[in-house]
Amino acid sequence: MYRILLILAGILGLSNAGHPLYRDKIASPKSESADYRLPNNLTVSLYQLVVEPDFVTDTFNGSVSVSFTTWTTTDSIVLHTHELNITTSSIDLLDVNGNVINGVASTQFSNDDRHFYTITFFEPLLGGNSYTISIGYFTGILNLDMYGFYLARYVDEEGNTRKMATTQFQATAARRAFPCFDEPALKARFDISIIRTGEYHSLANTPQVSTQEISPGRFLDVFERSVIMSTYLVAFVVSDYTYVGRDIHRVFGRPQDIARNRGDYALDIGIDIFDGIEEWVGIPYSLPKIDQIAIPDDYFDAGAMENWGLVTYRLVHTSCLWMD
Repeated sequence: MYRILLILAGILGLSNAGHPLYRDKIASPKSESADYRLPNNLTVSLYQLVVEPDFVTDTFNGSVSVSFTTWTTTDSIVLHTHELNITTSSIDLLDVNGNVINGVASTQFSNDDRHFYTITFFEPLLGGNSYTISIGYFTGILNLDMYGFYLARYVDEEGNTRKMATTQFQATAARRAFPCFDEPALKARFDISIIRTGEYHSLANTPQVSTQEISPGRFLDVFERSVIMSTYLVAFVVSDYTYVGRDIHRVFGRPQDIARNRGDYALDIGIDIFDGIEEWVGIPYSLPKIDQIAIPDDYFDAGAMENWGLVTYRLVHTSCLWMD
């Protein structure tokens, strides 16, 4: 309880602390910043995302469909994409009934740090209408730079190097995992599905609702539709980790750590802090689960990341798993 009081006192202190004197200067955007913003001409409602990592080639592939409503008539839409290869012939525009209604006239990548991907259609999209842009195939590399959808490793008890894939999207790295409208204000719901091989399992922001073997040794994990959220809070992990859990809480870690009860402390203190903060703010937790997962220390640049329903943090540096 003493730990919880200290944590709550710290939060209260931060909430009452004055802003730094230079805050206003930092918060004032430069005039040219508008060049880096997406056109303000649509509202996004739903992403339907499928991603499959390949730990043999350290790559991934996927598909995504994005439903949106245009505010004005336009013949093009602009998304974000970075270090992804998109198969142009797999792009379709669908109406609200799922019918293909328009052809792609051209695509253009901005080739600068804006990461714009412009899709131009033969016929205009009418203002006030709803559409879905379907990108049927894209590929990317599971890099080791700890941003986007990336590769991590750990050594098991037998001395074998094990691979896993995890995400870090804050602030603008979701575009490295899938084409998207990667600005915080463009919130949407997410239907996430992960394809993985049998020796792995997958996690996402929401609970898994089904799994199915789609070919020998390949499984499709489907997750519940998410709440409305920004792209930078989307998270998913593919690993061979195990876990310890209670109620809606689970702590995932290396199998050797969980087998030695090294996840128990993170689970117990996490539940205590969770309950204490929920009582303090007077707002019930709105998601169906909250997972913690400890990423190997050399493969997680941030201290921790508050992905909705799937909190990631460093394995050793934060001491979130109790070590003997």
